[in-house]
Amino acid sequence: MPKVNIIMSVFNQEPYIMDSVNSIIGQSFKDWNLIIVNDGSIDKSLALLETFTDPRIKIINNVENKGLIFSLNSMLAISSDAEYIARMDSDDIAFPTRLEKQLNFMLNHPQTDILGTAIKIFGNEIKSKIRYVPQSNTKITESLFCFNPIMHPTLFFRSYLLDKGFSYDENYKGYEDYALWAKLADNFIFNNLDEPLLWYRRHSNNVTAGYKLDIEKDKSIFIEIIKCLSKNLNIKLSTNSLDILAIITSRERSVINRNIPIGGLMDMINEFEDNFTRNRKNFDYLNLLIHNRVFIYLLITNRVNDILRFKLKQLKKFSITEIIRFNINQKRNYS
Repeated sequence: MPKVNIIMSVFNQEPYIMDSVNSIIGQSFKDWNLIIVNDGSIDKSLALLETFTDPRIKIINNVENKGLIFSLNSMLAISSDAEYIARMDSDDIAFPTRLEKQLNFMLNHPQTDILGTAIKIFGNEIKSKIRYVPQSNTKITESLFCFNPIMHPTLFFRSYLLDKGFSYDENYKGYEDYALWAKLADNFIFNNLDEPLLWYRRHSNNVTAGYKLDIEKDKSIFIEIIKCLSKNLNIKLSTNSLDILAIITSRERSVINRNIPIGGLMDMINEFEDNFTRNRKNFDYLNLLIHNRVFIYLLITNRVNDILRFKLKQLKKFSITEIIRFNINQKRNYS
């Protein structure tokens, strides 16, 4: 049996699939199987896949398109013979040492269950840039309240999680990974490598680009994910705080209500702080993160006077040095 099973779903990726598969064949770590589902492609993806003769590559052909979640779950169902499972997207390119470095980290950190990495974003019409991610389990878990901190195509996890609820939910199409992390939070240990180990391709046919929902639907799904996360972490948020959090954590969702009162924003922050204090959990990172998201929300909604009022309130909680250091780190990580 292989040490690592890599799962890849393919749907009409003729321009990119050869680069993606070849980046796995070229890995410095060699003990792997690559399980590929051709999910009803109508271009030449399947014909290109069939040109590979490496016996470690296993191809499954869906006669019709079943969707990413179905394909991922079907591959997970036949992947438990390996100690580890990795994700790979059919339009991305893995760095040659990706598997080696992720495996070494897991071997040296036996408490870690799920591991991601930073990514290097590229595409025909964009300037390449690195997207860094929070590294510690605490920061990853708290970040889930505001954004998805695990880059899904870099996923590397221990296969025993398959017996502990690791599967994707069809109700969260386009958000399936985010919803899964929320379900697993506080029961398993997450980490990220600070080093980019994947070229993440941006183009018009990205899988997630096809999942653009109306804003209200997007907000509703986000709230359901946060409810699941909150339950796992014993956090009790009011309906109003959930609504506000959904709006301030997305530029797109901010148009739903551009005039949330400062009092309402502060009430949400205080509710988070009360919950973390009650649970005797450190709130420093999430506190700064939510303050940062409120500040960005006020900026993009052009509320100049409220920005000044909010900054004055913020200075009562944090030193200028703390704010500057955090904002610089956020710009590095998520710009």
